[in-house]
Amino acid sequence: MTLFEKIFELAKKLSKAITEDKDLRDVDAANIFSDEAIKHIKQHLSEEEIKKNLELLNKIDKENGWKEIENRISQDGKVKN
Repeated sequence: MTLFEKIFELAKKLSKAITEDKDLRDVDAANIFSDEAIKHIKQHLSEEEIKKNLELLNKIDKENGWKEIENRISQDGKVKN
């Protein structure tokens, strides 16, 4: 099972618990993720990491990026070298 499939499985369990008005702490997630996957998820979803990634995203000049892409595409839809 891929990491995405595991996350989707956990989301299904959480949504079921919510709709059945159960305590979310009772959702058994222990068998879904390996210890390594849990460490990876916690590392990349920490508040500090999210702030860092948002800062990097805000530094990207999206307008100039799209202009550059448009300039590389010719009128007939072919990409210029």
